[in-house]
Formats: sequence, structure tokens, C-alpha cells
Amino acid sequence: MENNILKQLQKVELEILKDFHDFCIKNNIKYSLYAGTALGAVRHKGFIPWDDDADVIMNREAYQKFLSVVDKELDSTKFYFQDLNRTQGYRWGYGKLRRVNSEFIRLNQEYMPYQQGIFLDVFVCDNVPDNYLLRC
Repeated sequence: MENNILKQLQKVELEILKDFHDFCIKNNIKYSLYAGTALGAVRHKGFIPWDDDADVIMNREAYQKFLSVVDKELDSTKFYFQDLNRTQGYRWGYGKLRRVNSEFIRLNQEYMPYQQGIFLDVFVCDNVPDNYLLRC
């Protein structure tokens, strides 16, 4: 991907992440940055220069809460949410919050039978102990 296109993609992904953050604050949903997004935030004070997506993670309880409000509270003029239960033909084990009126099709995913807007990956982390020391 050309650098100027990647920078434009990252700008939209940052906007999605900011709106997701506001949505979670409004609905008292706890989440964390995850994977390359967390690494980029710390190491690069933004995106990893070559990263083409953004990732968040939450525990199952927070995810269930997210699902319970996403259809009622999410600005459907800007976003749509996809996961295995909502999107026919969806193949990922995590959700994607996607930007309306955008398109981002990765190599070898052009055959997917659903819309593919610019996205934020929403992962669920199950079976995490409450005790901090046991989590490490």
C-alpha cells in the first residue's frame, strides 16, 4: 500500500477509534487498545508506521454490554457493526466496527459476501482471572 494511502486509512481508523471511545465512555463499557494498536500507541505515539488496522479488546461482560447497546446507540449514519451472528458469510471470530460509505478490501478478501468498510477490530478476551497476579 502506498504511504499516502496508508496515512489516509490510519486517519479514518483513528476517527473510528475516537468515536468508539466516546461510545464506550457514554455506555460505561471498559476496553483496552490491543495488539499493534497498543504497541503503536506506546512505541510510536500513534500507529505503527506500516499498520493498516486498529484493534481493541474487552472482556465478555463488556462485549455483551456493547452488543446490547450497539444497535440502539451507535450512529448508523457513520457506522455498522459486523460479527458472526449479524453478518451472513462473515468468517472472523471477532467483530468489526466499520465506517459507512467507505471501502477497505484486503488482498484475497475480495470474495467476501458482505460490505467491507474501513474498520476497527473488536476482540473479546474470555476466562481472564479477576486477580491481577493471576492475569500475568
